[in-house]
Amino acid sequence: MVLNIDGTLLLSFKYSILDDPLSVLDNWEYNDATPCLWNGVTYAPDMIIQVLSLSNNDVNGVLPESVGGLKSLKVLNLSVSAFVGNLPLLEISHKRVLCRI
Repeated sequence: MVLNIDGTLLLSFKYSILDDPLSVLDNWEYNDATPCLWNGVTYAPDMIIQVLSLSNNDVNGVLPESVGGLKSLKVLNLSVSAFVGNLPLLEISHKRVLCRI
């Protein structure tokens, strides 16, 4: 199996994490065909990621530009987390559907 593009983008997010004290990202694996069953990921019936929510998990790290490549992302919830860096607004700003950050 080959991980789809959304999964590849999310794995780059995972690899930018410096600390995951609750091991919330442990089930994010390259060998999965899709990230739809990963913790914190919500998807539409067509298997497109719409929500990435890692709130209240004390995850911290660098927010990579790859997050901006999630074309159907509507909600990015990283509350009660500690991220550094700029929100990849250049990539996210073209999205007509991003509802909440």
